[in-house]
Amino acid sequence: MKTLEAPDFALGCGGKEPIRAVAAALCGADVMMVSRVGTDIFADNTIRNFKAYGVDTTHVKKVEGMSSGVAPIFVDQHGQNSILIIKGANNALTPAEVDAAEADIRSCGLIILQLEIPPRRSIIRSSSGDAVEFRYC
Repeated sequence: MKTLEAPDFALGCGGKEPIRAVAAALCGADVMMVSRVGTDIFADNTIRNFKAYGVDTTHVKKVEGMSSGVAPIFVDQHGQNSILIIKGANNALTPAEVDAAEADIRSCGLIILQLEIPPRRSIIRSSSGDAVEFRYC
């Protein structure tokens, strides 16, 4: 095992979809997240950060006994980064929990899916049989 020393440390809220959600809210869009956080030191801060930027957290729930999803980024002396992804509670989002948010999801003009969680949890089914169109950007 090798121990490495770093010149400094920074901690902040982030992640691909949370950053996109906050950016959209800052641009004036109504934004809602359907996600899970753990019951750790990151959970309340994540929810508080979303709310501070105007992101609807109605469907952001805590999963007891799990860590929140985190992604520490390590940058070497050449500026190259490595990202360690711990999915945590995001990986516990179930199809039933997505279904519970269906009415709110259907009212959205645009849906952005983060496909790092198992894809079956990112699929919105239509109980009425209506086609749901997904365009990939």
